[in-house]
Amino acid sequence: MEGVKGCNPITLKVVKQIRWSMGHRLVKEYPHKCKNAHGHEYLAEIEITGEYLDDFDFVIDFGIIKEEIKSWIDKYLDHGFLCCEQDREMIDFLISTGQKHYVIEDNPTAEVIARLLFKISNELVGSVTKITVWETPDSYAICEG
Repeated sequence: MEGVKGCNPITLKVVKQIRWSMGHRLVKEYPHKCKNAHGHEYLAEIEITGEYLDDFDFVIDFGIIKEEIKSWIDKYLDHGFLCCEQDREMIDFLISTGQKHYVIEDNPTAEVIARLLFKISNELVGSVTKITVWETPDSYAICEG
């Protein structure tokens, strides 16, 4: 791959937004209203950074992000329920009723979802430097590295 013509190495960033709907609830004796099953329309912003453009002059083609990361979200999270592994009652209910769900180690907070998507996105496409997950229009969490 070639650097940007006429420039010293610089950082280029591309950002793709992906929306999905998902239910969750917080366990671990969480005392507030989010202990109840509820859902959100989530928005994830995936930031991918590079110093070079590929043969087609992309850091990464937006279509690859959509094909890989959005497909993963659609398969595992969209219109499903995200469960903490400690929430056996909910997991058992979802299994017994044939409901789509995905189990993670921690409470399904925006921070944990951002961390999960950061890890998965880097496994799928690499070079992901930042994931921002909006749980509501005015509340979000960021995972970067």
